Amino acid sequence: MKTPTEYLRDFVSCTPTSRAAFADDVISQVNDGHTDPIVVLSAIRNLKDILEMIDAGIKDTVLSELDKHSGKLEAYGMKIERKEVGTKYFYDRTNDSIYSGLSNRLKQMEADLKDREKWLKSIPATGIDIVTEDGEIIKIMPPLKTSTTSFAVTLNK
Repeated sequence: MKTPTEYLRDFVSCTPTSRAAFADDVISQVNDGHTDPIVVLSAIRNLKDILEMIDAGIKDTVLSELDKHSGKLEAYGMKIERKEVGTKYFYDRTNDSIYSGLSNRLKQMEADLKDREKWLKSIPATGIDIVTEDGEIIKIMPPLKTSTTSFAVTLNK
């Protein structure tokens, strides 16, 4: 019986073409009725979860390996490079009153916009007539709502 890392080795040298072919084969098997779509969905969601855990669990070891190669490595059909990501700046510590004032105005405007959006959503489909200060009548319509049907998957804990 193969170990988990032996299963992973089957995917080490995948090319974009071989990855696409693998995906196309699975999709065809499902769409042609040869494979249960719920079984495949369960497998890919579990694999995704597993791979994310592995990725997080080996991060420090990968970074240590990259340090041995000046922060860059090309192997197994991929380039890996040490990179600073997720840089954050905390402007609240700058003591800049202009920034603070702008930030507060922006927060108020965002709250006002959210309130207005809530009000616009409450308008009936036929719209409502509003009389402006100039006496002009304007028909205000509700926002256009669109959606896409999909599904949600929650893995059991």
